[in-house]
Amino acid sequence: MAQTAPLLGPQPDFNLISESIRMGGLTLATQFERCANLPAVNQGNQMVGLLQRIDQRLERMDQRLERVERRLGMLEEKIDHQSSNAMARLQNAYNLFPHDPLTPLTNPTTGNLIPNMPADSNAIARMTAIQITALLQELGQPVPNNQQGGVARLRRLLRVQLGLKGEQSQGA
Repeated sequence: MAQTAPLLGPQPDFNLISESIRMGGLTLATQFERCANLPAVNQGNQMVGLLQRIDQRLERMDQRLERVERRLGMLEEKIDHQSSNAMARLQNAYNLFPHDPLTPLTNPTTGNLIPNMPADSNAIARMTAIQITALLQELGQPVPNNQQGGVARLRRLLRVQLGLKGEQSQGA
């Protein structure tokens, strides 16, 4: 079924307007009054309102997209830092001797090298619980209560975080 166009008031006659201008007649005012019935004029306010609402929605979407882009950028950085640490752990896993140098790890959030990293496996054996706790926290790892296994447990956790296999004795 064909839709009928909405009923509109009398439309201006542009030919008559032109003729009135030429003749200076009074019908010009009537024809201008009828311009209010034109769809573009009559519904113009509705269209402007609709366009304003669309513009507001687009602005909100743009703001959300910017937040998503920022989050993705932060996630991308974090993945890069974690990838860097994974490579360092892999390199450390191939150390054969306690005096082999360790590849340092980075802070997983900032990507900065972690200060006071042990130079080799021998150095881990000389570290205090406070030093190991600080390194584990810098790596974003939960630190167990010192009473749960003491410094030996902290050393094992640090060795795991550094990618080292098993316990190595000093001087080997």
